[in-house]
Amino acid sequence: MVNREAPNSSGRHPAASLGCDGYSRRLIRMRWIPPKLPANPRDLQRIGANSPFQDSADFYLDYMWLRPTAQRSLTFSAHVQRAAHRSRRRSVALCDYVSPDLVPVMSLGTSLLMHFNKVFAGLGLMAGAATAMPTLPTVPTSFKSRQSSGPQNVVYWGQNGGSTIENNDLSAYCTSDAGIDILVLSFLYQWGNGNTIPSGTVGQSCSISSSGEGQNCDNLISAIKTCQSNGVKIILSLGGASGAYSLSSADEAKTIGKYLWDAYGNSGSTSVQRPFGDAFVNGFDFDLELNNGNEFYPDMISTLRDSFKSDSSNTYYITGAPQCPIPEPNMGVLIDNAQFDYIWPQFYNNNNYTYPCALPINGNAPFNYDKWLTYTAGTPSADAKIFVGVPASPLGANGSPSGETYYATPDQLAGIIADVKGESRFGGIMMWSAGFSDSNVNGDCNYAQQARSILDSGSPCGGGGGGGGSPPSSSTPVGTPTSAPTSTNVPTSTPTGTSTSSAPASTGTGSVSQWGQCGGIDYTGPTECQSPYKCVMSGAYWSQCQ
Repeated sequence: MVNREAPNSSGRHPAASLGCDGYSRRLIRMRWIPPKLPANPRDLQRIGANSPFQDSADFYLDYMWLRPTAQRSLTFSAHVQRAAHRSRRRSVALCDYVSPDLVPVMSLGTSLLMHFNKVFAGLGLMAGAATAMPTLPTVPTSFKSRQSSGPQNVVYWGQNGGSTIENNDLSAYCTSDAGIDILVLSFLYQWGNGNTIPSGTVGQSCSISSSGEGQNCDNLISAIKTCQSNGVKIILSLGGASGAYSLSSADEAKTIGKYLWDAYGNSGSTSVQRPFGDAFVNGFDFDLELNNGNEFYPDMISTLRDSFKSDSSNTYYITGAPQCPIPEPNMGVLIDNAQFDYIWPQFYNNNNYTYPCALPINGNAPFNYDKWLTYTAGTPSADAKIFVGVPASPLGANGSPSGETYYATPDQLAGIIADVKGESRFGGIMMWSAGFSDSNVNGDCNYAQQARSILDSGSPCGGGGGGGGSPPSSSTPVGTPTSAPTSTNVPTSTPTGTSTSSAPASTGTGSVSQWGQCGGIDYTGPTECQSPYKCVMSGAYWSQCQ
């Protein structure tokens, strides 16, 4: 994607004053990942030779982003005036950098220097730039102001699946260009069996223990406040496709409900640890994909709603992410007996269920959105807004190439929304998840931005079109890694990893068949794909022919 900055008052682009020869007419974005921690910080290796560096000694990039990850890989992009690609040494010589707001940061005429603990520390790089995260793709259309009553764009953040990544800075998704109205933090995924303090991992860094202690959550706390000040609602989700959660009684449900309010609401409580400090969430989401004592969750929700009344200055929401079949196998008892404000059924991964349902894109199963309107009209959630829940990429559905069956391209999504937008209880679009959206760029917009444009104008932005798993090599989705893939998953360990969108070397004449592995860290097999497929990197440890 291209960041079309304007020249400064002198008529010259700000980068032109940094000492490089002229200003590029061509802006590209590139992602680099060292396969392993370099012994010498100056030795930056890159994965894949299929890059703009093959064809040109000079290249130009959007933005600056330098961030080490737990997997000892480094992802960055920079606004560079000139660089020479030294193919044999596999290093890059850089001339000048510009920070995301085009403030001159440094000039470096030799090899790119880095260190995984202190990125560019000691080289004179401004601290703010060293920690700056990338902005989201620049959208060629103007989004409306954030929705308060109209159709809303909902994105899950914090867990994805496999090696798909997202920006670990939540606030990066709260800019006006991001086009997101509600961010759902995922997940708290362990409670019950006598444990009345839900625990889990939210994002890559913030871990919440079974005692309620938040570890490495300071950045998330700050980001929550930033998002809310920008008009984005922050909802905390409980559950996920795997985990260890259950209820054994109504009393246990009420105790957990009271704890959730004390720990995460604007309760003023000092009797419990507050993982998010003085920040508070705007509600709680139930994504129950296990069925163990689910008949007691209405008691938890009632307790939460009673607690909401103690803070009349803020509005709180109860939301739910059921599967789309009716009757719903896990959350049906909740919907029948508890009041939800927003319900976003997952219209994917249910084509072969006893009562199949799906997005109306391939005819494999009926799209039962209208049945959700009818069904909920006879429940305490009769006034709830009903959303269209979608995967944000083919891999977002089930973590495998077969997920394309459940994925709606931006053009297809526009048609679906056009058919239901006239319903008085239409709520908007929910997608799983931020990381999959980031990795799915079409027409200069990621999937969340496509959804925003569809809700606002009825059409995808930037040409929309088809598209699927990975963006073109000229785009760099932001990212932070997560857990094993499912529709809405829960990590089994501390998330790690990094994914990219650039294709490793592939001439289309190789031996690897479609969907076969063709690259990744520690991979030693063939890297060339059979024609007409290309090797597409979907994660630090996995690239496949597609």
